[in-house]
Amino acid sequence: SWIKNRDAADEHILQDRVRGVYEYLESSTDDVEATDTNSVQRFLQQGVQIGNMDAVNTSAESFVLWQWAANGTGTLNEEGDINSMVSANTAAGFSIATYTGNGSASQSFGHGLTQAPECVIIKYLNASQSWNVGHGGLTSWDYYLRLEDTHAESDSDDRFGSAPSATVVNIGDGSNVNYSAGKYVAYCWHPVEGYSK
Repeated sequence: SWIKNRDAADEHILQDRVRGVYEYLESSTDDVEATDTNSVQRFLQQGVQIGNMDAVNTSAESFVLWQWAANGTGTLNEEGDINSMVSANTAAGFSIATYTGNGSASQSFGHGLTQAPECVIIKYLNASQSWNVGHGGLTSWDYYLRLEDTHAESDSDDRFGSAPSATVVNIGDGSNVNYSAGKYVAYCWHPVEGYSK
């Protein structure tokens, strides 16, 4: 669930079932994960139940909601060097993965899709670190974008380093993606005709 107030300068609010209701991230900041019981309170089949948090529900203001359906609260994925909890919608080419970093170079975690994702967004949950966006359309997977700012692509092999495979996302030892004992969420997409392509 990605919600934005269209009438006010509130932050973009991202929530998912894998991390749990009430837990939210702001895509336009590098802030840590926060909790608000008045944000998204429940994920429904065709929407969300929300409380009265200003950023998701202010009287007489207009909002936009983008949603992706994955597959519940996640299951253990032991592909790669780091275990992950993954909720994947393989038909739609979308997954959510959470994992705990180990601080080592040239690592990987399972994404749960049936082919390599072309877009991966990773956020460190318990530290103020940039959002990291890897994409097949950048110069290479050594490059990344930061979701929360307007910088051009940057070159650093400690973020992704190499393209994802059909089973795993490859990461380096940068604290933004793999700090020892750090908690992370990754949103992964591969193109599906009529859905994201």
